[in-house]
Amino acid sequence: MRPFLAIIMLIILSLPVQATDPSPQQAELGKLRDSISAIEASIPEKADDDTGLVKLRLELDAFSKALIDFGVSLRPRINEIKQRIDALGAPPKEGEPAEAESLALERKSMLEEKGQYNLLLGEAENLSIRSSRAIDRIGSLRRDLFASTLFKQTDLDGAVSLETLSGFQQEFSKASQQISSRMRFMYAFRSTELMSAMGFSILIGLVTLLGVRRVFGFIRQATAADTQDSYIARLSLAFW
Repeated sequence: MRPFLAIIMLIILSLPVQATDPSPQQAELGKLRDSISAIEASIPEKADDDTGLVKLRLELDAFSKALIDFGVSLRPRINEIKQRIDALGAPPKEGEPAEAESLALERKSMLEEKGQYNLLLGEAENLSIRSSRAIDRIGSLRRDLFASTLFKQTDLDGAVSLETLSGFQQEFSKASQQISSRMRFMYAFRSTELMSAMGFSILIGLVTLLGVRRVFGFIRQATAADTQDSYIARLSLAFW
């Protein structure tokens, strides 16, 4: 069974492969070239528009996908050409019997077509590089735009107006009235609780003060030499 399959494969490989016209692929590549050129031309126009830059970034993503699909579509034909050239083998050397003219013409045709497809792949790679550069440029512009917007100085002349000051006075007056009414309520109806809370707060403050002096008082003790200290040192001593 295996010898039979091998014979069939040899017969298939020995059949001539018709050369294909890469013009459709060249036309498709031309559309991709025009697309990336249009995107590159639009980048400076959208340098101050973050939304526009985002849209261009999405267009570049779609372009990159289309470029990958284009490269993938070329692979089957490139593999066929490679297999046929391998099947044809190298041309006969000097002194060897000449091969059939049809084989020589087919080899020449396959090599020419292979060169054309290699040119297409090279152009696609150049377009991919242009796409990557455009993506980097958009990213740089967006970072600069974000930084300039973040640190942009705002004119405060119109912000602090008479209306703003009037509103502040009204809110301050309202807050003062609320605090005073709450204090009157506490004094009139809950004077005992109020006095107890005030006394307890004072007691806690005194205990805390004495505790701090006892624990940290040894750090600095007033002596006669302290009169020669600087103003900051004497001020610090006063708080102990």
